[in-house]
Amino acid sequence: MINIPIIFCFDKNMVIPAGVCITSLLLNKHSETFYDFIILYNEQDLTTEYRNKLLILQDKYPNQCRISFFSIGNAFQGAYEIRNITISTYYRLLIPELMPQINSLNQTNYQTVFYLDVDTIIECDLSQVFLSCQAKTEICLFGVCESPTYHQGIDFSYWREIGCNPESYINAGILIMNIEALQKYNFTSLCLQHKNKKYTYQDQDIINIVCKDKISFLPLQYNYTSVLYTLALHNKEFQKLKAEEIDNADNGIIHYTGNKPWNSFCPRSEYWWYYYKHSIFKDEQFYINYHQSIPNQILSDSSYKRIRKIFFKKLISKYFHKN
Repeated sequence: MINIPIIFCFDKNMVIPAGVCITSLLLNKHSETFYDFIILYNEQDLTTEYRNKLLILQDKYPNQCRISFFSIGNAFQGAYEIRNITISTYYRLLIPELMPQINSLNQTNYQTVFYLDVDTIIECDLSQVFLSCQAKTEICLFGVCESPTYHQGIDFSYWREIGCNPESYINAGILIMNIEALQKYNFTSLCLQHKNKKYTYQDQDIINIVCKDKISFLPLQYNYTSVLYTLALHNKEFQKLKAEEIDNADNGIIHYTGNKPWNSFCPRSEYWWYYYKHSIFKDEQFYINYHQSIPNQILSDSSYKRIRKIFFKKLISKYFHKN
């Protein structure tokens, strides 16, 4: 059995997406993989009612996962918020400092952990990439590069002004963290020095500033963001640069940066709705209301039809054998 610790940070607004994300993980894992889910939370923002709802997943998938919660109290209260992203996004900055306590409470000894945003769908088993990164103890962080240099004509001055390297800027929604290396580097302490600064991308900017030159890249399949997906569809230079990674990207992690499939139409939304309909949160009326809310101009748009055709074809080939 391979135990993989996966840490989430979210509040009551993201309970359903979290449940759908966890469902996708459990439906795509290998039989010998055990996911140890650890949720960092604030009592006010994720009450007992919501936590108990998530614990149903543990009962539904016995011997396949564990779900535990760790309260961070009022950490980051008053921290800068933008684009409706709440302070729970900052909790990931505390992970290296909190792991000794989490290990003690859960009777574990994890020194390598996954961090996952919950606006994701996981289409693969994570044991291979986890074990590969676990062996590289000298690396602080592993993440997927989402460099602004991939875009033509963009101004890089913001990233340089805040102290990031635009060429190696990562999306912090999926991270593999080497706890011991981050502790030695005083990662949390260094990050907290930035918590009240008004960065456009909040904790993601902080991580890229603090860990500049201490990050190793993962293939984009392990954080196939909406930005990277759009580039793969339309940017010929990016297509050439990442040809092999793009070919393998469908069997990985879909990250819905930008528009969320439960709120509005976005490319690859069919994947999210597939796992929603297999989750404990399934509500057919919610699904029907969503599709009725899509504006007619989107439904008739040729690019939408093309994307929908591609992904329905992939869904049929991948899931036809499933009930």
